[in-house]
Amino acid sequence: MPERGLREALTAGHFEDEGWRVRNDGSRFWANVIITALKDKAGHPIGFVKMTRDMSERKKAEEALRASEERFRRYFELGLIGMAMASPTKGILEVNDEVCRMLGYERYELLKKNWAELTHPDDLAADVAQFNRVLAGEFDGYTLDKRWIRKDGRVIDSIVSAKCLRNADGSVNYFVGLVEDITERKRAEEALRATQAQLAHIARVTTMGELAASIAHEVNQPLTAVVTNGDAGLRWLSQLPPNVDEARITMKEMVRQGHRASDVIARIRALLRKTPPQFSDVALNQLIVEALLLTHQQLAGNHAAVRTELDADIPPVSGDSIQLQQVLVNLILNAIEAANGTVNGARELLLRTQRAGTNDVVVAVQDSGIGIDPQHMDRLFRPFFTTKATGMGMGLAISRSIIEAHGGRLWATSNGSHGATFQFSLPVQSAE
Repeated sequence: MPERGLREALTAGHFEDEGWRVRNDGSRFWANVIITALKDKAGHPIGFVKMTRDMSERKKAEEALRASEERFRRYFELGLIGMAMASPTKGILEVNDEVCRMLGYERYELLKKNWAELTHPDDLAADVAQFNRVLAGEFDGYTLDKRWIRKDGRVIDSIVSAKCLRNADGSVNYFVGLVEDITERKRAEEALRATQAQLAHIARVTTMGELAASIAHEVNQPLTAVVTNGDAGLRWLSQLPPNVDEARITMKEMVRQGHRASDVIARIRALLRKTPPQFSDVALNQLIVEALLLTHQQLAGNHAAVRTELDADIPPVSGDSIQLQQVLVNLILNAIEAANGTVNGARELLLRTQRAGTNDVVVAVQDSGIGIDPQHMDRLFRPFFTTKATGMGMGLAISRSIIEAHGGRLWATSNGSHGATFQFSLPVQSAE
């Protein structure tokens, strides 16, 4: 027995120690040693009792726990992501440097606050609702997009993931939260959307230049009818006696043709307007009819015949009618140009709408051209790629971005013997 242990046992009557011990076979183990002094009735020492317990497993568990806590502390302080601990009753318990950086506070300042006063007012209700559901035991954690108010008053965007640890009775002991600052990413996404909108507008203006002949034709027809009916009306009124009934008929026709011209101009102005997307119920069949009216002159000038197979029962889709019309006009103009390259055979276009399952509508624009070169198939929708001598290479790229922003998909296939088909799918408008 160690002399120190015996002396302390004699003095205090009891000695306890923990440390490494060596077995007879030379192996080491962590032991708990208790030495108790035995005394006679007169209080004189007569011996000792020593008890040694092997505590190796407990020691390993404690070391593993310390290592785990140390790893957690290193991760906590590493600063790769904001981390915090909070109690439902005591508020914020701990935050790392990244949270302090994001919110602009010192650590001691944050420990005096609660999450509610740091949260953007518009996002507080959603956060509190999730928090209360965790307290009620419905689930142990949640993730949400959330805005914060920094110390300097600026707003930051973040993704917050919170997870609770519960007591034995099921109540929440504390929360561990991860906070990722996505402010710059949000700003970049907004800038990208603005740039895409600008490019889409430029593409629409360019398209309208290509459609100038169609526009002139569409406006000229009702204006010519207005003039013709006006002359006829004057003749009816100049008769003796004036033929008022016939003059009234011609006046009504003038009004109708005036409205027709106004509608054409309204369609053109709508296609050229530069506004954020306005989503509403869109009837695709009607949109196709309007797109064909806009491209009428190009179709006639290239002697291209158009067939339509429009499913009368397709439901509306939710979208921006101007953007979707831009896609249709672009695909029709491309199909006209492809069909124009046909040496033998008719120049034909087929526009088709149909259901695809229960959730999607598919629009197809098929041409009778020479088809798509297989080596170009993977690059068709890349920005600035074009096979046209004077093309911008943005039409299909912008069209795909518009369709994807509507929750759909745009793709192309070769028709085998001749021609190509461009198709896009869109989700149907929910009945709710």
